[in-house]
Amino acid sequence: MILNTCSFCDIGLEREVNQDNVFCGADGESILAAVADGMGGHEHGERASGTICEMLRSWWRAYRETPVKPSFSESLQELENVIQRSNARIRASMPDTAICGSTLTLLWIAKERWALLSIGDSRCYLESETFLGKRLRQLSTDDVWENQEEVKKGYTRTEIMRHPNYGSLTKAVGAEDVFSCEKKEGRLKGTSVFLLCSDGVYRYCSGKMLKQALGDILKGRNMKECLEKIRQETYRNGAPDNLSAAAVYVH
Repeated sequence: MILNTCSFCDIGLEREVNQDNVFCGADGESILAAVADGMGGHEHGERASGTICEMLRSWWRAYRETPVKPSFSESLQELENVIQRSNARIRASMPDTAICGSTLTLLWIAKERWALLSIGDSRCYLESETFLGKRLRQLSTDDVWENQEEVKKGYTRTEIMRHPNYGSLTKAVGAEDVFSCEKKEGRLKGTSVFLLCSDGVYRYCSGKMLKQALGDILKGRNMKECLEKIRQETYRNGAPDNLSAAAVYVH
């Protein structure tokens, strides 16, 4: 199995602070990749996203140094525990009246399996070959106001689009004492490309460009150059937010 990863994390053109953080670790047999986006408009979002990635980095270092590796399920449970400890550390570092949090999308690949843990509105996409051809799909679900079941049932689509809460986060690491991540798992089949990204990327880079760039990686083209196309299109469209992405190639 061939595993490669590539990433970027930029401040963008309008923000004074980069509240995004990215972590990528790869050892030839497994990959841990994460994109964390500190909550804009609140206190120290960069501290929240930085805490998460710092704790993931520590876990990865310990994992690599362990002579007998835990099972895939055990590793995944350990990563869920790391996120919970990150949540506790973020909350302990801030006054009770402050709101400080971060989105997170995390991809764990080992033993020909993958798992996704996500909270907030950073996303994970998967581009893969199917019998019908290449397919791009969003694996994560945005934790935003309009995706709540009571909202879908209680409002028309037009009302939802016009509502002041449209796009508002409903979950983030550090925002509440108790929270849960969305979890998805699967088995690797053939060549695949995963893209983890903050909303500063997918809101300002077209779906067409995402599909094209990931499709080029799927064909074996240079990952750094393909990811750079995504970054450049985001800048061409104004890049008003921090922008971060991590691509993972599996063959």
